[in-house]
Amino acid sequence: MKKFFENKLAMIIAVIALLKQNVALWGSSTVFKAAVSDLEAIKADIDTVRNGAEHDSRSSTTVKGAHREELENKMYEVMSVISAMATRSGNKGLQTDMNHTLSDLQVMRDSKLIALSTRISGIVRENISVLKDYSVTDESATMLDSLCSRFSSKQSAPRVAISERKAAIESLDDLFGKADDILNNVTDKLMVPYKTSKPDFYSAYKSARKVVNYGIRHEKGETKKEEGVG
Repeated sequence: MKKFFENKLAMIIAVIALLKQNVALWGSSTVFKAAVSDLEAIKADIDTVRNGAEHDSRSSTTVKGAHREELENKMYEVMSVISAMATRSGNKGLQTDMNHTLSDLQVMRDSKLIALSTRISGIVRENISVLKDYSVTDESATMLDSLCSRFSSKQSAPRVAISERKAAIESLDDLFGKADDILNNVTDKLMVPYKTSKPDFYSAYKSARKVVNYGIRHEKGETKKEEGVG
C-alpha cells in the first residue's frame, strides 16, 4: 500500500481509538454512533484489500523465483556435462555455446533463459548416444522441458499481480474517499460543540485527525511532517 495511504490509515485508526475511549461523551448520539460504526467498517475493508494485495504480490513473485532457480540449476548441470563432451570431441563451437556460469544464468532475461533451455534439451536429444557415457539421458532433457514449461507458465503471474494491485489501489482510493467523507462531513462537524464543552476531548480529536508522514526520516530534534486533514 502507498505510504500516503499507510499514513492516512494510521490517522483513521487513531481517530477511531480516541472516539471509542470517549464513547461516554458522544454515545447518546445515534448519528455519531452510525458514523463511527461506518468508519470501523471501512477500516476493516481497507485492511482486507491491503493484506490481500500484498500477499498475492509476494506469493506470485516467490513462486516464479523458485521455479526459475530450479530451472537454472538443472540447466547448469546439463550444460556443464555437454561442455565436457564438446571438449573431448573437439567441438569448439558447442563448447563456447555451453560456456555459461550459474551466475550468467541467474542474470539472464527470462525469454533468453527459456530459449537456451529449449536449445539444451535439443542438444541432449541430438547427442543422446554419446551423452549416455556422461550419465546424461533422455530423462535429463525431459526434466529440463518440464522445468522450463513450469517456469514459462508463471511468466504472466507478475503481470496479473500488477493488474490485481492496480485494482486494489483503485478500491483503496474509493474506501479512503468514503472515510474522508465521514470524517470531513460528519465527525468533524459533530465535534464542533465539544470545542467549548469538552476542550480537552476536542483538542485530542484534532491531534488524532492529523496525517503524520512517517515515510520521511528525521534528524534528532526534528518533528514529523504533518499533512493536511482529510
